[in-house]
Amino acid sequence: IEPAFASAAKIFTTDKSKYLYILDPANQRLVVLDKAGELKTQYHSAKFNNLKDFLISTDAKKIYLLNGSQIFVIATQE
Repeated sequence: IEPAFASAAKIFTTDKSKYLYILDPANQRLVVLDKAGELKTQYHSAKFNNLKDFLISTDAKKIYLLNGSQIFVIATQE
């Protein structure tokens, strides 16, 4: 994974999920790995300058990222 993790602030998965989600605020991204450790995707933006938390909604196929007092919504295909 490039760049390497600077600080994993939060990790999330469930027993039913195929993925592991890792919030890396220092690199302004959310990394998605499969449970074998292979990179699925990374969500990165220069606007992610104060990432605090995230929520995964598998039913709505959306990721909610808390960036300071802003909330970003990303549609997923899974």
